[in-house]
Amino acid sequence: MKRGLIITLVILLVLIVGGVFVYYSLNKNECEKNSDLNLKDGCYYAQAKSLNDPKVCEKIEGTQWADSCYYELAVSLQQDSLCAKVVESVRIADCYQGLAEARRDPAYCSYIPTLSSKDNCYAVIANMLPDKTVCGYIQNSEQKENCEKFL
Repeated sequence: MKRGLIITLVILLVLIVGGVFVYYSLNKNECEKNSDLNLKDGCYYAQAKSLNDPKVCEKIEGTQWADSCYYELAVSLQQDSLCAKVVESVRIADCYQGLAEARRDPAYCSYIPTLSSKDNCYAVIANMLPDKTVCGYIQNSEQKENCEKFL
């Protein structure tokens, strides 16, 4: 009984994934039909996320949509190389912190360009692990002290 249910679920999953792939393959130019840049970029963003394909992000012209696209896929696919394609500093911090959290690895915090965001990243990871030694990377003395005190 369980085996039949599992086989049915696997077949259903394959059909759904295949259907999405075929739909986007047939409609890959659907985004190009949008004359409004924001709608076009939003369309590519949605395609990239549903296909888990960072190459689709390259078609996005607007910085906000492109940054969101690379950030989302970097974290979901755990590909740090995609964070290097993010332009805005806030999104860069989000990207590397997202990877640090997903991989439970404070090393990704070191790539964050702003000191306060970098310190916040280390504090979050220290609390997540929990590991007091990660607090040692925090530069802000008050934040470092609080991190060590609460772990």
